[in-house]
Order: sequence, then C-alpha cells, then structure tokens
Amino acid sequence: MFDIFCENVLFSALVSGSLVKLSALYLLHKNRIKNAPIVGKVAAIFVYPIKSCKGIKVEQAEVTWEGLKWNGIMDRHWMIMSAEGKTVTARTDPTLVLVEPSIHGDSMHLDAPGMPTIKVPTHPSIEGTTCYQVKIWDHFVRGVCCGQEAADWFSKYLNKPVRLLHLHPKLGTSTMLDGASKFDKWARPWDKVAFSDYCPYMFISEASLQDLNSRLENPVSMDRFRTNLIMSDVSKAYDEDTWRTAFIDDVHFTFLKEGTRCIFITIDPEKGEKDKAEQPLKMLRSYRLQPEVYGNSPCFGINMVPDSVGTIRVGDPIRAYTN
Repeated sequence: MFDIFCENVLFSALVSGSLVKLSALYLLHKNRIKNAPIVGKVAAIFVYPIKSCKGIKVEQAEVTWEGLKWNGIMDRHWMIMSAEGKTVTARTDPTLVLVEPSIHGDSMHLDAPGMPTIKVPTHPSIEGTTCYQVKIWDHFVRGVCCGQEAADWFSKYLNKPVRLLHLHPKLGTSTMLDGASKFDKWARPWDKVAFSDYCPYMFISEASLQDLNSRLENPVSMDRFRTNLIMSDVSKAYDEDTWRTAFIDDVHFTFLKEGTRCIFITIDPEKGEKDKAEQPLKMLRSYRLQPEVYGNSPCFGINMVPDSVGTIRVGDPIRAYTN
C-alpha cells in the first residue's frame, strides 16, 4: 500500500512539474509576442483554392500547416493536370487566371468567360476515384480526379485534354524536402506544402507594390503576385524582407526565403494575357535580383512557414523580429 502511495505522489509531482514547465513556456511565448515590435497590419487575406485560378478575398482564415483554410476550403488544394501527367499553370495557359471559384455550401462553383457555371464538391470522396501522381517542379504530389464533368469543362476551356485534381486529406501533403530543389536548404523536415510551387504562405506589403508601381509606366495590381497576405502600415518598401519571425495574433511564422518571381507576374489578371514588354518582371530584374542566390529570378514578397496554427483576421497587427 505504501509503495502505491509513493508512486501516486511521484506521479502527481511529475505531472505538476510538467504543468509548471508548460505554463512557463506558454508565458515565455506570450511575452515574446508582446515584446516584438509592431511592423504593420493585415490589410487583406486571399485564399486560392485552385492553382493558377482566381483567389477569394476573405476577412479571416485559419492558418494550418499546409496553407490557409477558409469555409472548409484549403489554399491551393486543387490543380490542373495535362494528359501527359504534367502540371498545367497559367505560365503556359494564361487564361486560367480568369477561372473564378466561389463557395456555395458544399459546392465550389467555377465560372470562366464563355463557359457555363460548373459545380465541384468541396469535399469530394476518395472512394472509387483515380489517384494521380504529378510533378510540381522538383517534388511529386498526389491528387484524386474530380470527375469527368470537371475534366470536360476545363478541357473545353483550355482547348486541350486536362483533368482537375484534388488533394484529398487521406493522401497527405508533401514536405518541402520531398523534392530536390536548390531551395531545400531553407526548408525544415516538418514544413509542408500542398500544390503551391514551393511554400504555403507569402507576405507582401502595400509599400513594396507602391515602390514598384512608381517605377512602371503602367502600374499593376497586387493580384499579379497571388500573395496570401497583404500588409499595410509597413514603414518602408521591402521592409518585410528583414522579418525573420512574425506574429499575427498568436500565430507564429518563420521566414524561409524571399519570394522569387517568374513570367507568371506578366499575366494581366483581368485579361488573361501576358504583357508583351514582360512587365513588371523586367523592371524587378533591374533592381531586385540576388543573382548569387536566385539567378535571374527577382525577389518580391517573402515565403513564410507556420510554427503554430490559429485564426488570423484583416486588421490584425503584425509583430516581427528582424535581422
């Protein structure tokens, strides 16, 4: 009986000690957030359900390990696959940026110029469907086919045979180290990614866009850059490049690398056409290159990964520790 009593006392002491340690760590985390300087606020939040298609502007969203979640919809968890099993994006098919998703209950409605509205289940079943593996740059991902109706709709719109794939939860997401990218040196073993090119989150400040537009003959909108989070009240252009740890409410983000840019940003999101002068890519290459790191790809915005999850809202202050 005495042995049992001793064991219970020891167990209680261990539990109490663990709770004290957890409480101390929690308070330390809260103080770290509180002490970080405010560097801006969230001006807008966008969720892009389908890779290369239009985004949905929202007032709040849930930060998950593999991307934003809103109304049950995950960011970049749908994509188009060619008949050859390759990723189809607006780089080769720029009119994809005109495909507009909207959420209606358990359905995602898709609209595009000259096309009837089609309804796609927001949570399609994995049972009885075909699973495909497709390569996005240097890593392979898997997705389930969303059915023949969706395949026919996108095939007619793009004038070539394609399929709409969905990253079903049962398939799991890839980690950023699953490929052989030259950027893998920044990723951590637990960093996840869905159908994004590289990273689940991107931040850009309004100040950075204003500076870019001051150099352009024809200003561009933030839609060109397909960022998840737009920041206002940032002290100066490209200040976000210096953020190494950022906090939005209780959500903690860690900087991975600058956001590198390609021909995609030359596509007018309202017309679905590439700019013949290759702007604003050409302008960014004139002053935003780090050739020793990123070659001929200019930097605009920052890639971030979450170290915690939670809800973020438009208007939330952003706190950050810099270089």
